[in-house]
Amino acid sequence: MNSLRNILQSITTKSDGVIQLLQCLPQEHFSMDVHLCSFGGVGTSEVSNFLNLHGISTNLLSDEDNLKHINSPPKHGSPGPKCVIYLYGDPLASIASHYRRGHAYHQALKTSGKWLKENEFPKTFREYVERGEDLFGYYSHFQHWLSSKTDYNIVMVRYEFMWEQDIFRQLLFLACGHIKGKDEIEQMTQSFCLGWRGRQSLVPPDCRQGLYNDLLSIMDNLPPLFVRDQEGSMTLNFGVLSHA
Repeated sequence: MNSLRNILQSITTKSDGVIQLLQCLPQEHFSMDVHLCSFGGVGTSEVSNFLNLHGISTNLLSDEDNLKHINSPPKHGSPGPKCVIYLYGDPLASIASHYRRGHAYHQALKTSGKWLKENEFPKTFREYVERGEDLFGYYSHFQHWLSSKTDYNIVMVRYEFMWEQDIFRQLLFLACGHIKGKDEIEQMTQSFCLGWRGRQSLVPPDCRQGLYNDLLSIMDNLPPLFVRDQEGSMTLNFGVLSHA
């Protein structure tokens, strides 16, 4: 029932019928330390697995609760998660990852992109790039998480720099500093960052012909880690604005 509520809440333009159904659905609550969300292909599973391994509860890795890739910040019940984290990164590299793992079409449905029949969806990454459309809805997904009003703060972290010790250490302090001591957080930081294998999905240079370049430019001008408040404004900046 909670999964249905999250799906309905993710609909950008809600009809009267959807609004009425949301009002009828009971609100179900369960406790978790951290809610992790992303548009996929940016290390969400790795971070979730790592936190779970160290006793930090997160939303379901299987995404049966529809929170892992929901396209806008959901309403959390009480008690809500102690920390909400949004991971993002190079859009094209993310999509290349979806194609490499064979779930591009189904991932596009999760992120509320343009709904097509499966046989109409580009079969390869190159076909997707040549089509030149944002079928995953990345623009709205990122914008919703960056600036939508919420009733909680959101930690925004860039995948490409998350593996740097200074960045991941600060992320851990925000996510679990209330239950983990400084020494344990340092050990966790070392363990996670030293285990980074690098991206397995690379984007050929000739595929970077304009698709998502403007979105990537917005990301490049944000700090690698910052906290946005309930109004969508940056409150804490833990990195430099240009991290070239």
